[in-house]
Amino acid sequence: MSTAPASRQQIGAIHAAKSRAGLDDDSYRDMLRRETGQPSSKGLNAGEASRVLDYLRALPGRPDMPLKACSKGRKAIRIDGTYAGKLRALWITGYNLGVVEDRSDKALLAFCERQTGIAHPNWWRDAAPAQAAIEGLKAWIGREAGVDWSRARSPRALQEAAYHALRRRLIEQRVRVHMPADTSRFESPQFIEWMRAGGEQLRRAMGEQA
Repeated sequence: MSTAPASRQQIGAIHAAKSRAGLDDDSYRDMLRRETGQPSSKGLNAGEASRVLDYLRALPGRPDMPLKACSKGRKAIRIDGTYAGKLRALWITGYNLGVVEDRSDKALLAFCERQTGIAHPNWWRDAAPAQAAIEGLKAWIGREAGVDWSRARSPRALQEAAYHALRRRLIEQRVRVHMPADTSRFESPQFIEWMRAGGEQLRRAMGEQA
């Protein structure tokens, strides 16, 4: 394994893969410590960076395309900023719970515009409108899918609340459920994997009943 410092290209690829996987910052840092012992990508050597990149690229449910949404003009607008990861993770959660019909970034951008009245995604760097969009999205998902966010005070608790709501929805749809009831030892990638698989089952069951 190479002990030379990770290259700028490797670090850039890691952050791009992290965004595509929908990992929040806390889950990402936990993964780095678990896989390499490092608290941030800046301390990685080339071998560690390669291992982290392989791990992120293998995460289930990773979108194949970069985070982009179409503007009203001709140019594509990249969705980024401090709050982009959390909003996108919630949007995919809503999709897996059968609430969101279109998982695309374009649809997410349209929702945020309706929620805040602000069209351009640069506001995702600002706390007030971003928080309004986040809370609006959580309220919609909670109402439609029966997710209890009230005790979800951490990224892991948010994932757990969504997971158990999905499991309940599958049972209500009389789908044979393989999702474990005990999630006490789950880590973020396991929640992501089960949400993706369970979401596919739920959407298929809902489609059959439509």
